[in-house]
Amino acid sequence: MDFNSRFKSVDIVANIRSISGDGFLEEGAVVQGNLSSRFSVGAYSLVDSGSFVKNAFVGRFTTVEKNCHIGYPVVRGKNFSNHFFARNLPIQGADEYYKSIKTSRYYFEQNKYTFVGSDVLICKGAVVQEGVVVGDGAIIHPNSYVVNDVPPYAIVSGSPAVVVGYRFDPQIIRALCKSKWWKFDISSLLGRYKNNAIDYYDNEEFIRLVEVGGFEPLRKKMFYLNTEKSIFEENTAKNMIVGPSHIERWYIFSQKGQVSKPEGYHLFPIPALSLFSDQLKNLVGWWSEWFDNVLLFVPDFRIGNVAVDLVEKEGRLVKPEAVSDDNSRKCYSLGLESLDYFYESKNIKFWFWCLNGREEFNKSNGQYLDGSGDYKHPIWNYTELLTMYDGSVVDIKEHFGSVLDLIVDGSIHPTNECYEKMCKVFEGLEWA
Repeated sequence: MDFNSRFKSVDIVANIRSISGDGFLEEGAVVQGNLSSRFSVGAYSLVDSGSFVKNAFVGRFTTVEKNCHIGYPVVRGKNFSNHFFARNLPIQGADEYYKSIKTSRYYFEQNKYTFVGSDVLICKGAVVQEGVVVGDGAIIHPNSYVVNDVPPYAIVSGSPAVVVGYRFDPQIIRALCKSKWWKFDISSLLGRYKNNAIDYYDNEEFIRLVEVGGFEPLRKKMFYLNTEKSIFEENTAKNMIVGPSHIERWYIFSQKGQVSKPEGYHLFPIPALSLFSDQLKNLVGWWSEWFDNVLLFVPDFRIGNVAVDLVEKEGRLVKPEAVSDDNSRKCYSLGLESLDYFYESKNIKFWFWCLNGREEFNKSNGQYLDGSGDYKHPIWNYTELLTMYDGSVVDIKEHFGSVLDLIVDGSIHPTNECYEKMCKVFEGLEWA
């Protein structure tokens, strides 16, 4: 497939040799630099030459100038060693000794997703650490090293970067953030000015006109690209399924043609990521912004249990040595905070597959049954969550009944037959 000619035919400027991974490109995007792993680049955004963008999602009308690095790995000073072996990462020069000292599990997030909003300017030579959220309208000065989230319309500078000012006063910033003008066709405002000439500099009158709104959406085609599978096709899906290793298996099997993918949905796997991770909140928030709906395949509450007492909730996997009743209760409390956060968005639904499957395992083994034979776990229960998040939960029991014959292992991974059944369930969902 000649990707370069395909890009030109759909008004995308990019060099396929500088892109590796899978993600989304919108009409008008220009990618001259390197784009890798998971990505999304919105309309009229530029990734200039010499820049590296990894595991990053970029909105519309954003500029990443030359020689920037977006998604730079977190530097952890408390790790025993700075080398890869202490983070369970391979290197080409590994021998038997290296393999013997390499940690078998690393319980903190690596290759975090980075989020860059719309109308952002990242100036030449800037570095943005992985996991950072750069708010809409922000400016990052040249050669800055950004390690913390950047508020909307803030101006940051330095190493590490700090806020040195804001582009507008708070009232105007609120108006611009509320307007989300990059999602709309504002060209109709041209007629308000003589000879269709607009002076955008310090023009509060124009901002007030934008704030009034009433514009038609700015419709641009989005394309899905997967370099490994040589896929480049227009995205027609309006919904996104986000979830742990269960979704990764579904994604891999669907790429191999072994199972179906739900019509109208994309699958976005995030293996071993915690329910209470900021990464998950940011990711679900991103897709709920740019897709119509998001189905969250809720992970096991215990994932990320090493981070419950840390300021940054960036744990991944379940560390067996950390499991205890107290730790599990903390995991559940933090998980509920995340679900409460998602619950406020009416275009997000929950699928508690992991918890429901675990309950069925426990029941079959006679665990957590009260005197009447009813199931009652001391911490988390599926029926309670069904009531707590009424209206946002897709009830598994309504569609499946028992799932014990539809899972392949103790991690509650579905069988291929089960994935096919899930397809029909999700395709039939009614979204508000």
